[in-house]
Amino acid sequence: MGAARPGISFPAVRNREEYDALVKSDPLFRRLAALICRQHGLSGLGLTRLSVGTSICFQVGREFVLKLFAPIFERNCEAECAVLSYLPGKLPVAVPELVARGSLDDWQYLLMTYLGERPLADSWGSVSGSCKLHLFEELGRVLAVLHKHTDQCWFPLRTDWNSFLTCRAASAVSRHRRLGLDETWVQRAEEFLGSIDLRTPGWFRPSLLHTEIMREHIIVADVSSSPRISGLIDFEAAMFGHPEFEFSWAGVQLTRGDKRLLGALLDGYGLPDTARDTAFRRRLMAYTLLHPYSVMKWYFDWMPVPCGVTTFEQLAELWWAA
Repeated sequence: MGAARPGISFPAVRNREEYDALVKSDPLFRRLAALICRQHGLSGLGLTRLSVGTSICFQVGREFVLKLFAPIFERNCEAECAVLSYLPGKLPVAVPELVARGSLDDWQYLLMTYLGERPLADSWGSVSGSCKLHLFEELGRVLAVLHKHTDQCWFPLRTDWNSFLTCRAASAVSRHRRLGLDETWVQRAEEFLGSIDLRTPGWFRPSLLHTEIMREHIIVADVSSSPRISGLIDFEAAMFGHPEFEFSWAGVQLTRGDKRLLGALLDGYGLPDTARDTAFRRRLMAYTLLHPYSVMKWYFDWMPVPCGVTTFEQLAELWWAA
């Protein structure tokens, strides 16, 4: 690790609470970002703070992005560094290219190319319904290509999929309780997860997953004429796992329960209607409960549950029928 610089150094961070208390300290991190830029010959290009992902991000001039990772997010840095070193040129759309990796004090950073980001989230209100369907079909095709990557030899954070699921299941119920989910639904979650078997056979080959496909991470171009997806960003949570795990996040964060949008996404992906059965929808519901960054309380706020829906089996039919 690099040594602390006289008069300026990264703060010590031991847990998420300390990180959250520091993350909005823009002047401090702006000075540290400027220091890193000087080390890479990028002084004077201008720094613009970005609100992307968990890490602290700055746009550097018009060509680069600098992401700062606290020690508690070392795994995120490892994952994104590996993906940005491997994936450029292997998808139908662009992903950032890694320019440099380094460290100061106990923090790490990645310097990467800037895609001229215009996230779909920023353009959502100006994109017509028919164009959204087209974009979601296009995204499905992109994800189908992403998931064809099953060779893990280049990825430093290999995970046994069944062990991952077991670990997530052991903590999911208490986690959602801690994050404010109504106790009635907490108890229902425990019963539902106990009824679903997500284990995969020994011959199963996990796919490369983004795991956080959301409007903020999809870059679009030609919004005013013929919108198209031009890139994907933020691979901090990338991992290898079951392709269906990708759609659990997309079904709430991206489509927000819109059956037409989810249908377009799965059409583009090439998933036949016959595979979108009750068992498929329930698996997605279970994956949603197990996702490391899932907050069910938020989802109930975004997509109010109608009267009469009192089980996760019913919720699966409501959110993932496509």
